[in-house]
Amino acid sequence: MNAAHEELFDSSVVLKENEWTQDALQDIPTCKGVLLFIDSQNKPIQIIQAGNLRRAVYTRVLQNEAETSRKTDIAALSRKISWISCHSAFMTQLNYLRLVRIFFANMADTWIQLPTPSFAVIDLDAALPFFYVSNSSAITENRRVYGLFPNRKTALRFTETLNTVFSLCLNPSLLKTSRRSSCPYLQMQKCPGPCLDPSLQDVYLDRVHIAVACANGHFDQTRNELQTRMQKFVNILDFERAQEAKKQLDLLNKLQDANFRWVHNLKDISILHVDQSFKQPIEGKKRKVRHYKWLKIVCDAVYNMGDFLPKSHEDIERFLEQNWTTAPALPYTHNTSEHLGNLAYFLFRSKPAGFWLDCTNGIPADPLFSGLNDCFNICNPQKKDRFAQKKDAENNST
Repeated sequence: MNAAHEELFDSSVVLKENEWTQDALQDIPTCKGVLLFIDSQNKPIQIIQAGNLRRAVYTRVLQNEAETSRKTDIAALSRKISWISCHSAFMTQLNYLRLVRIFFANMADTWIQLPTPSFAVIDLDAALPFFYVSNSSAITENRRVYGLFPNRKTALRFTETLNTVFSLCLNPSLLKTSRRSSCPYLQMQKCPGPCLDPSLQDVYLDRVHIAVACANGHFDQTRNELQTRMQKFVNILDFERAQEAKKQLDLLNKLQDANFRWVHNLKDISILHVDQSFKQPIEGKKRKVRHYKWLKIVCDAVYNMGDFLPKSHEDIERFLEQNWTTAPALPYTHNTSEHLGNLAYFLFRSKPAGFWLDCTNGIPADPLFSGLNDCFNICNPQKKDRFAQKKDAENNST
């Protein structure tokens, strides 16, 4: 491992006297982080993420000699252990991904187990644009890409819903053949057939633009139009068409459930993530105080706004105003697909680590302050220290 690679880590410990001991490993911190085990030739042999760095090293190198396992092999082979300390799961994963790409480039895809992200795509320069699912996040002027989705099934629901509600092409495989008139959707009158009648293409493109607006999250106008149409058909006792409008409205409303809460045009997506960071000294206080890591995440990068402990809502507003557009990007940006797969992995967990806020349409103040209070009790005016709470409890009992 060359000198430049040494700078990637916080510190290292070297094996002395051919034996790992607890004393030799005391300098390894007990926080989250990434460990790299290095052999006598200064070559990396294993890299892992750990919830507790020191405990993970103990488990692998301080074992009974009678035990035989791969962990014992690591103890015998390792002559040096390097680490990066973290306090958040997301930062640990980012560092792991970056270091795996550096030290195990040829085997990186076997070391990195992330879900392949799926996206909803529409090609606006096509003769008859429609939504479809793709694993490619490539964005061009006329290729609109939407995400993030928890899985491919949800992305498929998104595309099918928009194609159905706005009568976009549901059978694109026939567009490249001479059998367009055999399309079952045309025969069931689910599609007006713009592929057969060029005079309908302008009307079709109008529907495409409305569908794209809904994909961008602007549902209100379309929802109101469907409700008005449904009521109109009810008034003239055309219940069949009223029921059809109701089905369309119900489908559209389903795009606002929790599975679609992070769906945006990828080029616009912007997320704030806050989680615990290191304890740092504060002027006027004897003991160190926990700070928090603030990150801005977009479709192709993660920006580090730094470690910060606010004392008031005004502190937060000032901090974000100063750092939201000027924060430096973190060094890991292997490819957009891997970055978005990692982001989706954290966003759609049952209990996401830390605080996540959708800032694509601006930073919403109420969810920001209430979310930080709920997660970390940051700037909570009603918060009391444990001694004050204990004293109140004693007074109440008296």
